[in-house]
Amino acid sequence: MEKRRGRGMFIVEGAKKALMKDERQRFLEDEWPRVYGTIQRLGLSAAELLERGTAVSPKSWPMRHAGERNDGSD
Repeated sequence: MEKRRGRGMFIVEGAKKALMKDERQRFLEDEWPRVYGTIQRLGLSAAELLERGTAVSPKSWPMRHAGERNDGSD
């Protein structure tokens, strides 16, 4: 996003890709170790996780950012 004095804010080309890269990195560094630890502690298998993950609709996923759609469309 770019601010232009007196003109507002504009989306810069490639902004979504850069934001996703940052969010993925944060997830891998901050959240994944806790998630992985929980998976290990509960003794969940990859097959169980994949089966459950494919059974859940994206519409039920929590929204994380203001303005982000939760209907599976991009």
